[in-house]
Amino acid sequence: MADRDESSDQEGQNSILEQAMRLHRSGQLEPAIAVYRQVLEYNPDHPDALHYLGLASHASGNFEQAIAHISKALTVAPEYVEALNNLGVIYQSMGKLEEAGRCYSRVIEIRPEHSDSHNNLGVVLKSQGRMRDAASAFEEALALDPNHARAHHNLGNLYRRARHFEEATFHFRAAIDAGLQTMEARQALVNALFKSGQREEAVRALNEWLEVEPNHPIALHMRAALQASDAPSRASDGYVKAVFDDMAGSFDEHLGGLGYRAPGLVSDALHAAVKSATAQLLVLDAGCGTGLCGPLIKPLAAHLTGVDLSPKMLHRAQLTGAYDALYEAELTAFLQAHAGAFDAIISADTLCYFGDLVEVSTAASAALKPGGHFVFTVEHLDTDNEAGFTLNPNGRYAHTRQHVSEILNQAGLRSRSLEIEILRRESGADVEGLIVHASRPAAA
Repeated sequence: MADRDESSDQEGQNSILEQAMRLHRSGQLEPAIAVYRQVLEYNPDHPDALHYLGLASHASGNFEQAIAHISKALTVAPEYVEALNNLGVIYQSMGKLEEAGRCYSRVIEIRPEHSDSHNNLGVVLKSQGRMRDAASAFEEALALDPNHARAHHNLGNLYRRARHFEEATFHFRAAIDAGLQTMEARQALVNALFKSGQREEAVRALNEWLEVEPNHPIALHMRAALQASDAPSRASDGYVKAVFDDMAGSFDEHLGGLGYRAPGLVSDALHAAVKSATAQLLVLDAGCGTGLCGPLIKPLAAHLTGVDLSPKMLHRAQLTGAYDALYEAELTAFLQAHAGAFDAIISADTLCYFGDLVEVSTAASAALKPGGHFVFTVEHLDTDNEAGFTLNPNGRYAHTRQHVSEILNQAGLRSRSLEIEILRRESGADVEGLIVHASRPAAA
């Protein structure tokens, strides 16, 4: 009779656990957490309930609870491989790389054939700067599972970093074939093909992407850039938002590795134009991104406004504490809606996503108070063409000095200075830009 009661209790716990897991899979986290706790009322040491409760807590943003629940599951079942691996994932998401690495290494000790843990360990090693060890871990994951899409993609990124573009292309293509058909994976393949000199293959890869997602803004813009024909007059809102939302988390770190100078150059130009360290200006940071210009400009601003299309970039900008107001909006439309509102408008590496500068420059002129300053960067095109600008394969536009000068004049702005400077490095080469200072004529 006791055996039948224990069996009945176990069946009841399993039934409740299955109910919780169904809720969890459907995204109903709070109800799932409540039902997992019901299982633990019957059996506080139920390892699966503890494990899944930890995963649900992590998905809800309760990282410490997640660690506590999964750690308890591992005290009950020390060789619970999936719990160990997932604990590593949670530590990794918190930036606790040493702890994550220990979890993955422990899984590999228990189950050497666990390909996911080899791949995850490789990601940790890469983050620690141990590139050769990371490559070995990804290769081991692929030896165990030749169709491990993430390991292919991660190894491709290592080859791309080392400028071994043909090898990178092989692994990016293998990742897509294995099912990793994400924007990140497809964009990586196109970039590697282009960098290896296979422009036609890169366009073919974009066409394959567009067969699956016919209106994807990044694929459409990249194809226009690579084909160098029928280029749009500016990058679409969808392209700009998709690119910068995707980059928001790593944007500052990425640019730091490129010797990025545009924010400092723009700040220096405005400080020189104002000629006062105590100015109290109404300033707009047009295309503020993560807010790299904000702290540099704030000493001149009685009120600093930022505008950007990317909500994820705006969230990062808010964390700087430099901005008095932030708006998610398309730049030209925002300027048109704020006539005569600003003493200064700055823009670091935003107008490089515009080919035709007429409309945005005219809107900027109208948004300035008389005597107001417009300071911005664009990439420099050192060869003349009929349009005065071109769309480069990197997806950004470059402009000639003459074109920029003519556009400023057409917009009713006075060109104060137009200097060539190095904005950053890209693919091992300096990227030249124009640092432009224009002003709206003072009222008569």
